[in-house]
Amino acid sequence: MTPRVTPVYDAPMSMVRVEEREGGVRVLTLDHPPANAENEELLADLGTALAAARTSDGVRAVVLTGAGKFFSGGFDLSAPRRDDDSGHLFRDLFRDTHLALLALPKPTVAMVNGHAIAGGLVLALACDYRLGVEGDYRIGLNEVAIGASYPGVAFEIVRLRLTHARASELLLGAALYSANQALRLGVGRAAAARHLRGDRAPARGAPRELPARGIRPHQGGAGGRGGGTRPGRDARRGGAGCRGVDHGGEPGGAQGAAREARDALKPAVTDAGQRRLPALDWLRGLVMVLMALDHASGTFNAGRLVTDSSVLYRPGTPLPAAQFFTRWVTHVCAPAFVFLAGAALALSIEKHRARGEAAGATDRFILARGLLIAVLDPVWMSWVFAPGRVLFQVLYAIGGGLVLMVPLRRLSDRALLGTALVLVFGGEALTGAALALVGGTPTLPVALLLTGGDFGRLIVAYPLLPWLAIMLLGWCFGRYLVATGPARAARLLVAAGLAALVLFVVVRGVDGYGNMRLARDDGSLVQWLHVSKYPPSLAYVALELGLVALGLGLALRRVLGRRLVVLGQTALFFYLLHVHLLTLAAWTLGLLHRGGLAATYAATVVALALLYPLCDRYRAYKQAHPDGWPRYV
Repeated sequence: MTPRVTPVYDAPMSMVRVEEREGGVRVLTLDHPPANAENEELLADLGTALAAARTSDGVRAVVLTGAGKFFSGGFDLSAPRRDDDSGHLFRDLFRDTHLALLALPKPTVAMVNGHAIAGGLVLALACDYRLGVEGDYRIGLNEVAIGASYPGVAFEIVRLRLTHARASELLLGAALYSANQALRLGVGRAAAARHLRGDRAPARGAPRELPARGIRPHQGGAGGRGGGTRPGRDARRGGAGCRGVDHGGEPGGAQGAAREARDALKPAVTDAGQRRLPALDWLRGLVMVLMALDHASGTFNAGRLVTDSSVLYRPGTPLPAAQFFTRWVTHVCAPAFVFLAGAALALSIEKHRARGEAAGATDRFILARGLLIAVLDPVWMSWVFAPGRVLFQVLYAIGGGLVLMVPLRRLSDRALLGTALVLVFGGEALTGAALALVGGTPTLPVALLLTGGDFGRLIVAYPLLPWLAIMLLGWCFGRYLVATGPARAARLLVAAGLAALVLFVVVRGVDGYGNMRLARDDGSLVQWLHVSKYPPSLAYVALELGLVALGLGLALRRVLGRRLVVLGQTALFFYLLHVHLLTLAAWTLGLLHRGGLAATYAATVVALALLYPLCDRYRAYKQAHPDGWPRYV
């Protein structure tokens, strides 16, 4: 009887086909002709498919196979040469996808139906079972023969699955073996294709089909070193099955198998926990450059414009284009900074989980770091931004948001996304209602949460809830990035960014609700872009997050500029120093609030040139002390 085949998605991924088979078996077919070579898109699609299989209750087991004459030929050697940043991103994607396959909490079967060479064989070894269909194809690890480097996670997977002698023969011999020879090396075992592929009959001379009981619903995801699935025949053959996965009744089960894999892959997991996503750091670094420009203007520029609020702007006030755009290009800084803080938090928590850290310890770290960041505004930044007064601005918003994320992260992603959208779209109505309740003038609690305000010695520039909404959007994006991978996340960002810009045009064009009462004076470009930041209006959030999404979507495809990545990896360190440096320089030169745009741009360049070497050294120190005090800054 021919098995039922049901496509899982209406719009299949471009390089991995996903189908359902009877008995809860999901088949993932690599489809990147001619060799199913591994590039960013194939690995991202495979990561997406694995994430979906992991969370689907209807999936009892996963079968991985290839289309055409190849299971997989390994790395795509025909791809354009990658620079350092994109190469780093590709290695991270390779590592994360293989770890996701290795640790999938459901049985996985590699049905090797064609050539499995180099990285293609590593992909098969990451599965719990390897079943070889009869045919004229080759299997081997030939990296040494072609002079290719060997990723750490691939080396650990080979060590996990094969005995030392057989791993050495494959790795150092670098030969390509026939399917029958590969069986002798313990790479897999022969099996008929009918049950898994839906063929009407097995290949001539092949053993009988894999029994249905050989795939159980939930038996653990990672295998033991060189272990057989049945103690005896498979172990004597050097079989590369997985303890706790087959029906042989070995001890350990899912927890034991996962523990074995975690211990064997400790170096790779530790390395993953210390790495960052270059695209996020690149964008954060760009934000630091723009932020330096804004604060150089605040210290040197006598003609600086701060009119981005209905309270600060009187209709008809001239807005010189040069001064306006110098201020406007920096508007993206705070939304990007807060959005990336939310995304980084989601990624950081996944790294804490990968290291086996308890949820309570993670909460204590987030709480301590959030309180520290919030306190830095009144005790460190206020005396340069507002001498003699206390100023709550972006660090207060980020720190307060992190504190609130300790309980909020327990909610579902859907609930947090809904909360964020309610705050963004309903923020103006909520602000109006709160002001109506207190008689039109904000009280301190209302100012801290919704409106901001001036209370003499205390200035609240960044009310918590509007900026928490942006952090929640960043958190939801980070969670999506973890679940689907950079390629799919990049496509979402581009679509969301374009939608947000369309929303901005509509809201600003209607010139009513969504502008926080900062209406356009006329139809000029300056007036279209003159939106309310204090507090953030719907038009402001849509415009700035639209630009952030497009920029990050492009950066996920290709990171440009190592120096921006360095600044992004030391963003808080840079932030805590640059305003003080600029203020000291302006005071020393006698140009405090007395210069112009030329002095502003010159001061920005000098500040970046002076602080970059310090940031580079601090980054090296931070990487050398991942568990020390630098993780808070």
